[in-house]
Amino acid sequence: MGGSVGKVTAPKKKHPRADSSKNLHGTVDNLVEFDSNRWMSIVRALNEGSIVLNWTHPTDEIQSAGEAALKESELDLGRRKPATVIRELITDYLDEGLQSELTRLSREALVSIAAGEYAQMLCTAAVTQYPVGGVYIGTDKQRLGLATLDKRGSVTTTAPVRPSGDWPARVCRWIQDNRVRMVIIPTTASASSWLSELEAGLKEADIEYSSVSPAGMFAARAADDPVLRRVSPEIASAIVLARRAMQPIEAWSRVEPVKLGLVPMSAGIDDGRLSELLLMVRERCIAESQPLLNTPVGDSGIRHRGNASLNPTVRGIRDLRPGLNLNGVVSNVTKFGAFVNVGVRQEGLVHISELSNDFVEDPNEVVQVGNSVQVSVISVDLERGRIALTMRTESARMTSEGTPMRHGGSQRGGANDGPGRNQALQNLESLFRKSSSSDESDETSSDSSTD
Repeated sequence: MGGSVGKVTAPKKKHPRADSSKNLHGTVDNLVEFDSNRWMSIVRALNEGSIVLNWTHPTDEIQSAGEAALKESELDLGRRKPATVIRELITDYLDEGLQSELTRLSREALVSIAAGEYAQMLCTAAVTQYPVGGVYIGTDKQRLGLATLDKRGSVTTTAPVRPSGDWPARVCRWIQDNRVRMVIIPTTASASSWLSELEAGLKEADIEYSSVSPAGMFAARAADDPVLRRVSPEIASAIVLARRAMQPIEAWSRVEPVKLGLVPMSAGIDDGRLSELLLMVRERCIAESQPLLNTPVGDSGIRHRGNASLNPTVRGIRDLRPGLNLNGVVSNVTKFGAFVNVGVRQEGLVHISELSNDFVEDPNEVVQVGNSVQVSVISVDLERGRIALTMRTESARMTSEGTPMRHGGSQRGGANDGPGRNQALQNLESLFRKSSSSDESDETSSDSSTD
């Protein structure tokens, strides 16, 4: 496969999108370290007919390798020539087979990259200098949004800024006046020149700052959050940036991972499968940052044991599967969610984003230790003894994730525990290790413009 070369050109017949696909023209020759994003764009353009892809293959090498394989196999070809058999079995399908394999590899690579990026977002070290200031830059048709948050995460001041005149200096004065110790800015912005000007201004004023991804900002602003609903979009975006720096896991978990745009739409990857993989990344990160004990200690100081009377048909963790509805008792409440005893030795975790159909600021507002609850299984990690649960209704999960929870399955311990899923888990385990090793309410809002 490494000796094959593809050439991308325009179609003979004029196509309405031919001009927009000119950037794809050229060769596809390095099939070992090819650009996955470019290849998926080529596939999209091929499907719409705005480009043509012609392959040249090392036919002599293929012929020699094929003849050697046929000879070694000792197949009875009868009167048929080896060249004919090789053409029928290999040569005639080279283009189709090669493109199919490149597409498969590209999708795997893009999902792997997305999982690594998501783990990095979740596992990055939280900012510990307060107050924190968020500065959001969107398009060149928007105002800038400024917001400060205190140690508790409450919004203390906000301000919109029109980027006119010496606006970076005005932003820096506002930051200094509000005694901000750490400024959070987006890693990218449509108005990239404004972002460069802001960075230059912060450096000149000797103001410490850090960058956070603005991925999924529209979905983050659309969350059922009373704080964000009361302010303008640019202010809400500044608050989201600051929260992501202060409480990475909680803030990023408020957005369904598939809505973060970590994989380009041109990749054609199923949202349900991608969501499942990214949720596994999130669960692993939560488990590593807040160790999930097999038998957490309650307020009484006594470790909770499995209670077989809760779910008589469930004898152990291997009896659990995604979509199974269970009775449970809350055994512990943390800032990440609640631990629930479902009648097996291992406690399950209901993440804060899974405690209710509505937005939850503090898990203690929803559940208390000792509460009886109804939960459903999201996933089961038999190797690590982890159980992810939800208290949201299935209709709410279908609406937010775009795919229903899967019920049934003949395999115990979770549906779809085949070789592909096991490999995915191994890949995610590797990605998480790399990521984790690299990183050791009342609101007082004053919309005072700095125009």
